[in-house]
Amino acid sequence: MCSYLTDSNLAGIYWDYVVEHAALVNSMITLSITDKSRTIFEHVWGVATNLDLIPPIGCFAARLMDNSAKTDWKLDPKNQSAVFLGFAHNRNVYGAQILVENSIITAKLQVANDTELFPLHQRDNFNPRMQFLT
Repeated sequence: MCSYLTDSNLAGIYWDYVVEHAALVNSMITLSITDKSRTIFEHVWGVATNLDLIPPIGCFAARLMDNSAKTDWKLDPKNQSAVFLGFAHNRNVYGAQILVENSIITAKLQVANDTELFPLHQRDNFNPRMQFLT
């Protein structure tokens, strides 16, 4: 988990979203106890895992806003830029957790990620004790 936070340059206050996302990734790569030919994720959900679909933590995310959230239909932007925090629960709703300015939004649908762009890498590391990892 420390390496997730350090690699993405996220503040430590988002650790709970990162831990839940790390648990999801762990279930996608760890073999099941009852059936060694499938992972835990495949055993529980019955779907083959594809780690290429999981974006890295801290990457750029864009959410397509619905029309009900817009105040000005002509001049407001159609997309909302954010930072991907991981797949986790927020107020009993599961989805992609994205950091928009200083608020966390659960984006269930219509999220695009750019896995090559990490907006928080331009800033200094939040935790000076973790700088030796970078």
